[in-house]
Amino acid sequence: MLSLQIQECLMKVLEDKEPPLNAPLAAKYRRSFAFPSMNERTPVILTKIIDYLARDKKNLIQKFGECSLWANRMDLSLSGGSTDVSIDVLEQVRNWDENILVNDSHYVTEILLQGSSPEVVDFVTDNGGVEVLHDMILADFILSRCGVRKIQFRLKPMPWYVSDVTPSDFHTTVNSLLNSNDEHLQYFGKRWQNFIDSGAWRLSSEDFWCLGLSYSEMPRVDPNLHEDLKASPLVIFKGDLNYRKLVQDRNWDTTTPFRLALGQFSDVTLLALRTCKADTIAGLKPDQAELTASKSSDWLVSGEYGLIQFNKGNCGAQ
Repeated sequence: MLSLQIQECLMKVLEDKEPPLNAPLAAKYRRSFAFPSMNERTPVILTKIIDYLARDKKNLIQKFGECSLWANRMDLSLSGGSTDVSIDVLEQVRNWDENILVNDSHYVTEILLQGSSPEVVDFVTDNGGVEVLHDMILADFILSRCGVRKIQFRLKPMPWYVSDVTPSDFHTTVNSLLNSNDEHLQYFGKRWQNFIDSGAWRLSSEDFWCLGLSYSEMPRVDPNLHEDLKASPLVIFKGDLNYRKLVQDRNWDTTTPFRLALGQFSDVTLLALRTCKADTIAGLKPDQAELTASKSSDWLVSGEYGLIQFNKGNCGAQ
């Protein structure tokens, strides 16, 4: 049944149009891609970020979340088609902090640093290359420093877009570190392969991620996956495409509560890390959209603004 739905969804053609409020959106997706220079940039990225491991845990969770958020934009900004690796990654992230329109990372700090650490944290991934590398760094930190026992990576069974992470891409990334001539990269390659071998990192690729459906429809279409995610203490969703599916691809009033926009998926405890690349958004403060638009007319689609939005499953509105 799911395979047939995938075929049907792939046959549909998305057309841009101006929808009324609360109507499903049909905007084209804007994606970025990993560059060949990744092998040269990876040692710098790993070194800059892992250097932060000795600092305060609470602030680290927020900073790692921001690095993971901006990784998609960072991929373009670090390279721009060149192989210059001299850019300070964390300084770049700090410069972008003021463009985070909603930052709910403190809720994640409370979950990860509570008395009894969560058994598992789920990652619903987005792009490969530099972005998934940052996801792995964040997952390593959560596993190693926050007492979480397992990370469940939810990957695509096939590229919904060409740069989406599949299990093969994930293993290729780890293997590229293992086979590197750089001893620091080898260290992380061995470390992360051990996480996979021991079951501390688990990979799955459910068909639902490649359906043209919002996540509000998951309880009906794939109830088993929905129950798994609902049982998770925290599900981290990466990227603009996942965000669009979270908020049902609708043209919400920008102040619509994030929980309301999630629809039937609001019973899942989740964190959405998204750079804005499509004209749908929810959970902003009154006048925040208008103020942002006065600074940048294409703020919804430029990738220059980001969101770190939290929803507590089975609780009152955030």
